[in-house]
Amino acid sequence: MKAKFILQRLYAEFPALDPTSEDYDTGVNAADVIDWLTDHEAEIQEAIRETKPINAVILEGGLVQCIISTHPEQIPGEFIIIDYDTDYGDETEFSEIPQPDRSNSLAYIRGEAVTLAGIDLPAVSNILDAKE
Repeated sequence: MKAKFILQRLYAEFPALDPTSEDYDTGVNAADVIDWLTDHEAEIQEAIRETKPINAVILEGGLVQCIISTHPEQIPGEFIIIDYDTDYGDETEFSEIPQPDRSNSLAYIRGEAVTLAGIDLPAVSNILDAKE
């Protein structure tokens, strides 16, 4: 909510930036906007940190293609992808993964960093919410 409040204050200061304003797209002094943003940088950074990321794992053909987020900077490290489907591939690519029963299972493993989403994850999240 803090980010929305900051945006409302920005629109109040610069109505030409507000798509709902009759003054929208009538022009604005970019230097003034930059000054305003600079003056409010600490608030903006705090709002960004407080924004809950939306994350997704992208699969194609049952394989992880990538892990994406609206805020990848909030997700430290990388994820370990463990694929127990060893029907395809060279045995040299597989690793033995310790199991809860103290046995080992062969799997293909790799690390995957979270990257910035190129798709509209908030819209996808809204679609998912509507289905529930």
